[in-house]
Amino acid sequence: MASLPKQLLKQLELLQRVAQDSFQRRLVVLSGQEEWVQDTLLSLLPQLKRVNTLTISDQNIVFEGELTSASKLKTYLGSEVDRIIWDGFSGLNPDSFGAASGLLRGGGLFFLLLPDLNTFAQAPDPDYIRMCSGPDELPQCGTRFLKRLIRLIYADANVFLFEQGQPIPNVVEHVHDAIRPLSLPTTDQLTLIDEITSVATGHHKRPLVVLADRGRGKTSALGLAAATIAKQEHLKVLITAPSQRACAAAFKHFRLQFPDIDANERLQLTFIPPDELIEQTPECHLLLVDEAAAVPSPALKAILLNYPRVVFSSTTHGYEGNGNGFAVRFKKELDTITPQWRSITLKQPIRWATNDPLEEFTFKFLLLNAQLPEISFDLKDSTPEVQWLSQDELVNNEALLSHIISLLVLAHYQTSPSDIRLILDHPRIKIATLFLPISKNRQNLVGVMLLIEEGGIEDDILAQGVFEGTRRPRGHLVPQSLLAYSGNYNALSQRTYRVMRIAIHPDDTRKGFGSMLLHTADEYAARENIDSISTSFGITPELMTFWIKNNFHPVKLGSHKDGASGTQSAILFKAISKPALVLSNQLTAQFNQKFLVDLLHHHRQLPADTALAILSCLNLNKAEHSKIRLSKQALTELYAYAEHHRSFDDSLLVLSTFMLNCFANGSMSKLDHQSTFLIIMRIFQGQDIKTCVRRLKLDGKKELAKMIKGSTLKLLGN
Repeated sequence: MASLPKQLLKQLELLQRVAQDSFQRRLVVLSGQEEWVQDTLLSLLPQLKRVNTLTISDQNIVFEGELTSASKLKTYLGSEVDRIIWDGFSGLNPDSFGAASGLLRGGGLFFLLLPDLNTFAQAPDPDYIRMCSGPDELPQCGTRFLKRLIRLIYADANVFLFEQGQPIPNVVEHVHDAIRPLSLPTTDQLTLIDEITSVATGHHKRPLVVLADRGRGKTSALGLAAATIAKQEHLKVLITAPSQRACAAAFKHFRLQFPDIDANERLQLTFIPPDELIEQTPECHLLLVDEAAAVPSPALKAILLNYPRVVFSSTTHGYEGNGNGFAVRFKKELDTITPQWRSITLKQPIRWATNDPLEEFTFKFLLLNAQLPEISFDLKDSTPEVQWLSQDELVNNEALLSHIISLLVLAHYQTSPSDIRLILDHPRIKIATLFLPISKNRQNLVGVMLLIEEGGIEDDILAQGVFEGTRRPRGHLVPQSLLAYSGNYNALSQRTYRVMRIAIHPDDTRKGFGSMLLHTADEYAARENIDSISTSFGITPELMTFWIKNNFHPVKLGSHKDGASGTQSAILFKAISKPALVLSNQLTAQFNQKFLVDLLHHHRQLPADTALAILSCLNLNKAEHSKIRLSKQALTELYAYAEHHRSFDDSLLVLSTFMLNCFANGSMSKLDHQSTFLIIMRIFQGQDIKTCVRRLKLDGKKELAKMIKGSTLKLLGN
């Protein structure tokens, strides 16, 4: 064994030389008992070239360089290292693994330390606890995700795998078409800079969409383009992204062009968060949106409407959000609002060479390049079939797993690599797929739905703690939220299937397939003695319409915007059992009353179209709100306001009661959307005149007053 490290060192020195010569990155897996793996690496590192190293571990171990945990890895986004050491003994976070691979420069080695591969997948690793409701649930989790990792390691000839007690492998020296950039900016980047300059100086309403895999220098090119525009045109440029660190490279390359930037305030590239951008709509000549796939669709649409010169940039395949999904979801908005939009794709990597072995392995492992299933278009007469899949079936069908992930990525910007592990190994997940048959042995995947069982907790002490705000165990999102909100202990004791994801192939939307999956969920829940179906999502009018159509009722609306979606989170509920129907009626009645009050408080900033979608579905007590019709005094006040000069402030009480009655009896549908939005904003949300005029793009105070008076008269006539 004394000669073992020397033989290993010889191969690793060769591997490092091959990686550096080709400017490609390589994965090195050391597997065995933890003490042996650590001792082996500690004896090797001093012999290898000393480079900038990052160790990722939840344990207090430092082999060399810096130490961070997987949960804090996002703070390193935008930086680069020459070597990464991942301590797999402390767990393998799928999202962070993808992020870590993107930090490694070309020519670097990624050391993955793992237990004995023969026993590694006998139990969940420590990171699995993040998807469990508690330690008691951890043993119930599967290990299919880990078994799949082991299978991929063994199958990849470019992975240098050294196992305790096994012979030292020989390095695969052959390099596949490793093309490295000869100079920077690359040809791709120069083309992008020209395209962005054209957006800034050419015709307005012609946005540019930029797609690129990680390591292609798209964010750097944004900074260079902003510098070019600032130098030549002296125009104001804003940049937005999910976080400022996500576009750090843009600022770095912008400042490199202006060593004395502080001396000239005109030469500025300014960051603004997406929510502030939409709320404040600051003026600029050009707006850059980086990592647009991670920005919620409603925010992207608002940006498109408010800014005439925009560049949307996104990672094609990545943990930041999937650019392909962004392009598909956002294409309809682009085609409608700015039909002359253009797109460009950056293909040449700059942080490593082409055909990078680590990138190829990471893409396979985390399904970052999952391709959408092709749809045969001669299936008009096919009858869709719903199939419930077991996790064992799925892990043994790589093509189907890849297709499911691709559908989820396209439909949901929050889909991440961690979802692969959750789908394969969570003990309470249910997977429904929708297929269109092609022939006896062939079928097209057109939809997928993920359910997770929550609730069923008979613990009054825990329930009291949740209600009082002193307890909040991990998991069981809907039951705990409803209990804390309503004080009804049945919300925790009853069992619910929460719809986590529902995705339909983009070529087959608006055909009722999503509703078909939900109907199947109802039947499945009834067979399994589940009390209800529920869901929680960032609310938009379109989503509300879909869920209301499928007989779900809103029972809670969050008071703060969700950090990921940029919208307020709603919980909708559908009773299956009789006890759940009682609970549903109680929750719905409570929500109806609270929502009307909260419009003047927590929900004052709720978009008017979203407020309209909720008001339109509330089960308002028509008899109660119709009492206004019996009051001559009320009618006198309304006509005095609408036809004469009675003030808005003096008429506000009778106006709010009257308009609520119009929502209850359906007559509000007689008004156009802009008039309805104004009524919601001015009467129910108490927005000031200036805000209403700005958001609805009215000419001023007189037009606003005229619209409210005219709407009142029209509704009185009805």
